[in-house]
Amino acid sequence: MEKQLVESARKRGISSDRYAVTIECKPESSSSFWKKIGFEFYNENEASFVFEKLFDLPIKESPINVKIMFYQEQVKWIPQTALVKSISPLAMLDPKGTIHLQYRVAAYVNSKKYNRDTMIKI
Repeated sequence: MEKQLVESARKRGISSDRYAVTIECKPESSSSFWKKIGFEFYNENEASFVFEKLFDLPIKESPINVKIMFYQEQVKWIPQTALVKSISPLAMLDPKGTIHLQYRVAAYVNSKKYNRDTMIKI
């Protein structure tokens, strides 16, 4: 029953072009269920889920390696700051220098993991 409710909410989120949903996990003992279906926890009882959105890639363009890395703001002055999250989507580079990603990339940057502003390196 719970999975059906979550799947219904996920479909509504995707159809309305939402980027993500956040939840407050109550009771906290249900956190294993939320983790199993893909929610990313950013404290003991709050989590987020980013809705996947795929894009058509230009077929005739050159594939490239892209790595998108999320850090806490302090990486600006402390280079050895630990990476919070890293994503490597399939990507293509067109002749104008535009990078096309296979899917939408998002992160819940208000989480305590980021400790103020989020720094993103590509």
